[in-house]
Amino acid sequence: MSSRAAIEQAKGILMLLTGCTDQVAFDLLSHISGHTHRKLRDVASAITASATGGAGLPADIRGILRDACPPGTTRT
Repeated sequence: MSSRAAIEQAKGILMLLTGCTDQVAFDLLSHISGHTHRKLRDVASAITASATGGAGLPADIRGILRDACPPGTTRT
């Protein structure tokens, strides 16, 4: 159950960052998981920990998120 909670929290964070739907946020988590060879729950935990100031985001995850949500872009 804690894995599901971390995934839902990470989806919410991604939705806020990108303005995307919950399905797109999940797809982005899956994409990051596949490209970094990490379990989905580990990617979600890393994103959540970073957003709450608990830890820095690993460089490979940060790079993919930077590509998905470049600095200086705004939602409309």
